[in-house]
Amino acid sequence: ALGFARLQSENLMVEEKGRRMDVAKKVVGRMIRMDLVRAFDMFLGAVGWQAEHARRLEVAMRVVGRMTHAEMSLCFDKWVEVVDDEKQDREEKRHRLEVGMRVVLKMQHQDMSHSFNQWAAWVAKEASDQEQAAKEAEYTSSLDAIRGQISSHQS
Repeated sequence: ALGFARLQSENLMVEEKGRRMDVAKKVVGRMIRMDLVRAFDMFLGAVGWQAEHARRLEVAMRVVGRMTHAEMSLCFDKWVEVVDDEKQDREEKRHRLEVGMRVVLKMQHQDMSHSFNQWAAWVAKEASDQEQAAKEAEYTSSLDAIRGQISSHQS
């Protein structure tokens, strides 16, 4: 009876090991198909997987390394390279956009400053012209008053 129970237990362990191997094969098979990998990547991106990225990448690299097909490993390496290049391209584009915006804002500021300085000079000239006109009017008025006094004394 003891030998039979032990045999049954070993048989169950072998069956469980076989079942786990089947499950593992299915998981690896799913990872091989790129459309599922992309969908999984999009899902992880939507949930905020940044903290797990390094660990998952390491696990994926180990799985690919264990695969017997060299082409699959090369494809995966190329995929990782493309993803890294796209990330770097996005960062470079963002940086170029920020620099461009700073340049445009600085140019606009210089244009506004130049326009303000021209307006300020015009206002100062107008004030000076008005002041000059007022002095001339006062001078003319004073001359007219003096002439009036002279003519009234001569008559």
